[in-house]
Amino acid sequence: MEIAARERKKEIRKHILKQRDVIPEEKQKRDSARITESLVTLPAYREAEVIMTYCSYRSEADTQRFMDKAFLDGKQVYVPKVSGDSMDFYRITCIEELKPGYKGIPEPDGGDVLTANYLSSKKALMLLPGAVDRKHNRIGYGKGYYDKYLSGLRQELSDCERMPYTVAICFSVQLVEQIPGEEHDIRPDRIVTELEIF
Repeated sequence: MEIAARERKKEIRKHILKQRDVIPEEKQKRDSARITESLVTLPAYREAEVIMTYCSYRSEADTQRFMDKAFLDGKQVYVPKVSGDSMDFYRITCIEELKPGYKGIPEPDGGDVLTANYLSSKKALMLLPGAVDRKHNRIGYGKGYYDKYLSGLRQELSDCERMPYTVAICFSVQLVEQIPGEEHDIRPDRIVTELEIF
């Protein structure tokens, strides 16, 4: 079953990337702005002291506008840096602190690493990239970085109330009928596209 699920995920991933890559640039910008507008209305955003967000790359829903808003709102912003098969989140205070890293994706050049201990005393919101279905199943790019990170965090934080509130953001073309779920998958709490929040 797991092998079949992985193969199906590969097919979905390939199809979705093609769909996303053909969205005209102006529409991408417009839709990304709508996603940001929806994100900042969420109670989880308003209450969050810590924002954990991926750095958009190529045709992904843009996160720079969201980060700029978070800086303006006095949030602490952390972005991921990949090392081997894992990633950690590092604090940045402006976009200029990002440099091309893993696969050319913008990453922090240094800064304070976000620890489970620190998170245990903060309200946090985490953005996840990828494709989704209406049951909140999600697939990223196949390396499982976010699932591994969140699983590790869950083991360190005994109180689930202290886990980050997770929001997958994507364009509506990345919403698929069904994504096969696997045991290790972690479903986002909320999904935001340019058209809806669910």
